[in-house]
Amino acid sequence: MSVAELFYAASPETRQLVTALLEQDAADRHWAAQIGPSLTQADTARLLGNSEQASAKDPRLLRVKTRSGRVAYPVVQFDGRAVLAGLGEVLAVLAPAADPLTVTAWLTGMQPSLGNRRPVDALRAGEADAVVALARRFARSAA
Repeated sequence: MSVAELFYAASPETRQLVTALLEQDAADRHWAAQIGPSLTQADTARLLGNSEQASAKDPRLLRVKTRSGRVAYPVVQFDGRAVLAGLGEVLAVLAPAADPLTVTAWLTGMQPSLGNRRPVDALRAGEADAVVALARRFARSAA
């Protein structure tokens, strides 16, 4: 029997569950492609040369919780062994207005006002002022 035949032979509840799993898998893959890899707190501390406690409290760092509840630090926020210049200012503006997942999506999503570039790429190009100004507009609209 083919997968399609098995699907249509299953109960409505099973089909609903399979559909939900497939949709979640597609969403997870899209998210992973958008933000890229992430580090654990211990790996982040080693990368930056500080303690896990210091990494956990550093307001310049973007932390997101995975579906399993673990804290992850998207690699896109680092420039070598340092935090991307200007990121702390951006996070200070966005943190009161949006949750970490929304901030991560915003930082890694294309922004027309940045020439269809991602804010993290504009930060890498030394355009922190433009990104902070855009973050302020986003924060106002999110409030």
